[in-house]
This record gives sequence, structure tokens and C-alpha cells, in this order.
Amino acid sequence: MPEKLLDERLPLFMRPIPARKTDPFTSQIGAGEAILSGRISKQERAVLAALKQFPGSTSGELAQAMRADRYLPSRRLPSLEGQGYVRRGILKRRCAVTNMLCIVWFPEKGAACDCL
Repeated sequence: MPEKLLDERLPLFMRPIPARKTDPFTSQIGAGEAILSGRISKQERAVLAALKQFPGSTSGELAQAMRADRYLPSRRLPSLEGQGYVRRGILKRRCAVTNMLCIVWFPEKGAACDCL
């Protein structure tokens, strides 16, 4: 397990930027600022905590449980998955919030919020 999500101790050029290469330069700057401020790491911790409380949720259900914008978990879950903190469920199911067929997410064993 990584010691800390999006480790703020790394120089900015060594951190993955959560913006596409095709995004405008201003989006790249905004993504860098979100990392430096610790906002992304804080959001990742909140999403992981909610998922530990509600395993098997869709991103829409997590957003509702967190009282957050519906895009927040949608953006953070893939990053958490890449870092080994969460995994996608094998089967999709109908989301109770969007009524659409969606991916369900589970925390990985040993993914502790306090070590992030």
C-alpha cells in the first residue's frame, strides 16, 4: 500500500496530473493546484471512508451518501483503484440514484483511511 495518496512531498512534475493531455493548459494548471493544495488527497480520503462504510456502492450512491457532487466519487474512484485502495465489482447493477446500470466499487482489504 502506498504511504499516502498523491504524496504532496513529491515535486509537482513527478506527480500524476488528473487532467488529460488534450485538456487546455488552464485545466493542467488547475489540476496541479488541486494537488498542491491537498484538495485531491482530501477528497480521496473522503471517498475511501464512504466506500468502507457502504461497500458495493456505485459512484452515484456514494455521492448521495457523502452529500457531495455526483462527479466527485466518479473522478476519485479510478485514481484510488490505480493506487490499490479500491476495486471494481465484477458485475454491474442498477444504481439506486441514477437508475442506470453502473459499476459497483469495493474497498481493498487493508485499505485504511488513516494511513492516507
